[in-house]
Amino acid sequence: MKKLNTTLAFLIMLFMSGLTYAQTCTADATVNPTGNPGEVEIIDNSTTSSGAAATYSWVDFYHGGTWNYEGSVNLQPNSNTAVYQFTQNGTYNYYISVQDSITNCFDSISGTITINTIAVNCDASFSYYDTIFNQTYFYPNNYDPNLAYSWDFGDGTYSNVPYPYHTYNSPGTYTACLTVWDANGGSNCADTICETITVTGNNNNCDASFNYLDTINGDTYFLPNNYDQNLSYWWDFGDGNSSSNPFPSHTYSSPGTYTACLTVWDNLGSCADTVCQTVVVTNNNVPCDANFYLFQDSTNANVYYIWDLSSGSNLSYSWDFGDGTVSNQQYPTHTYNSQGIFTICLTITDNAGNCSDTYCQSIEVLNKAQGTTINIVPFGQTADLAEEENILTDVKLFPNPTSSTINITLRGSVSANYNYQIIDVMGNQITLGELNSNQNVASKEISVEQLQQGVYFVQIIESTNKEKVKTLKFIKK
Repeated sequence: MKKLNTTLAFLIMLFMSGLTYAQTCTADATVNPTGNPGEVEIIDNSTTSSGAAATYSWVDFYHGGTWNYEGSVNLQPNSNTAVYQFTQNGTYNYYISVQDSITNCFDSISGTITINTIAVNCDASFSYYDTIFNQTYFYPNNYDPNLAYSWDFGDGTYSNVPYPYHTYNSPGTYTACLTVWDANGGSNCADTICETITVTGNNNNCDASFNYLDTINGDTYFLPNNYDQNLSYWWDFGDGNSSSNPFPSHTYSSPGTYTACLTVWDNLGSCADTVCQTVVVTNNNVPCDANFYLFQDSTNANVYYIWDLSSGSNLSYSWDFGDGTVSNQQYPTHTYNSQGIFTICLTITDNAGNCSDTYCQSIEVLNKAQGTTINIVPFGQTADLAEEENILTDVKLFPNPTSSTINITLRGSVSANYNYQIIDVMGNQITLGELNSNQNVASKEISVEQLQQGVYFVQIIESTNKEKVKTLKFIKK
């Protein structure tokens, strides 16, 4: 009896195993347009032999005729519908595949569907450009993959490529025409445009001549004389550096004379040219820089001074005082007759036209009755210091520029004691100290290592009367 039960169990297992391996999948689906342009709905009725829905279903679309892959969509388990959006009219092959991960069965079916509901615009306008060796490139202005293209080059030759190029046998004038139409019959649109084109037959477009501009900030700019977007460019700057940029700039490490070369060639390999010339690099690193320092007179609140701190050579000046008054003098004087906040601007330009710069600063005028006067004077001078400066015959600050210390010396009738203060360009006091006097000389070595890079001023102050008798500028590098 026990043996019979064992045999029966084995037969049942074998039968069930046979049922398992006999399980099959059946792919069954339809693909129909939805009514929306280019959209289709997939209705999936695929099942297994047990009647259960398949675990995985998907659809692959291919362009009819070419079998180029278009796209795919997955169907979710227990959901038998999905949509797919086409972007181009045409006839497509599709494969609907199903698979059940439990039984490991697989099946697929195929079919075709035609999409002709995507609107198209039949525009046959086109452009062309004439290149070397009589080759002319044509391209539609508004390419649409749903259109068919037919070109008539006007010399008895034709093409149905959307972006053709054509080699004419000789230079001359030709009438080229483009005809477009709906390639898939979704609409009845069609268009034809003809244009007269000129083929030059220019076989020498490779021109490597160039110019350069040596600027004041150390950069040298290179410019091809006849730039052509169809050419490739290679620059050799003559110092071991190079560039493939058609319009490069290059910073030479030092001034000098270099031999720079430009090589150009067309991308079809039919022409090339190289031109070399001597380039003189001055590396002038001192650009024209407009700047000034505005401060109030120590004894008269209605008087201001401006020190011109501009740098450059052979400069022209233009002052704008912000109230409609302008001056082209380097050191003008101006009086405000109304209260308010005014913006003073200085614009400098070098006579060679290589650089121009503008600097502005605001002033608040409070006293309308007496007016406020602006005196623009050379650096370090004010009207009330002239007499004292005649007494101090020699005032020096060195080294300048400096990175660590400055030395100040006063020579002349040094009968009083003098202090000094260092201020920044905004008038903020940085440090204050006393000069060491010895007969007709006063001096001091001052550490400036702690200062940030920039422009600073040292004001010499007579200790007894607290009068500023001299102002010196230095640069911390």
